[in-house]
Amino acid sequence: MNRLNNRKFKNFVFCTVNEIRTMISKRFFRFSFTFVMVMIAFKIFEIQTEWIWDKSGDHWSLIENIMYLFWGQREYRFSGKATDGFTVPFVWLFVIALLMFNEGDLIGEDYNSHGVLKLVRSQSRLLWWLSKCITALVGTLIYMVVIVLVGLGYEWLEFGGISTDVHAHMIINWFGTESISLFSENGYMIFTVIILFLIFQSLMFLFLNMLINNLSAVIIMISYNIAGVYYGNAFFPFAYGMLVRYCNSAEPGITVLNETVGSLYLLTISLIIIVVGGFIFTKKDII
Repeated sequence: MNRLNNRKFKNFVFCTVNEIRTMISKRFFRFSFTFVMVMIAFKIFEIQTEWIWDKSGDHWSLIENIMYLFWGQREYRFSGKATDGFTVPFVWLFVIALLMFNEGDLIGEDYNSHGVLKLVRSQSRLLWWLSKCITALVGTLIYMVVIVLVGLGYEWLEFGGISTDVHAHMIINWFGTESISLFSENGYMIFTVIILFLIFQSLMFLFLNMLINNLSAVIIMISYNIAGVYYGNAFFPFAYGMLVRYCNSAEPGITVLNETVGSLYLLTISLIIIVVGGFIFTKKDII
């Protein structure tokens, strides 16, 4: 029995390492594309805010550029005014879409002769599913590393140095007065929540790919994220990836999320997705 378990574990490790290697080699072009697109996004941010940093004599730092990507939008509040309108945070949605583009169809790619052989080699559907979850997690971390590397490279190429300073006067001018509350005593914990949010997104996308085709999964994920922009309910996990939702608000009725609660909530949901997905896949007919 122990030999069998040891063999399964060794096959699990082998399959996981092989999955990660295959994912990196197959997704190299996609990661490269992400590198270019994030660089363009930073440049657009610089052009949009030229009147701010040019006047102050400073420039946006790495942290502030990442803020721009994950800023998002306040929940929609209808006041009855003719000027009311629902603003879609296209930059934030673009970052989420890029994550799905990088991950691709990790499940569907194995619904063929070669993929079935990998499943047989793992000797366990559950272990195969876990290897996919680990691969998705590694892919998400690589995605974040790419974003940080682009930020570092952009700072170096554009300004001849790397800065992680927080320019309060510039942040207030662009993001609003309440945005400075992000950098309170536990403020940097929020960036941990963003990583957990992306991991949740990746696992949810993987779970949907197991049940439906890739295009349908993309449509559902984008729809859920747009709903997360519209609604401010703290129980809706798709709202936890927007930095603006953690900022204090003087407007009554606005939901302000907590970074500690968000971390625990996203971690719990991610574990539930892994467990439920493993249970479903052990019963699923893939032939």
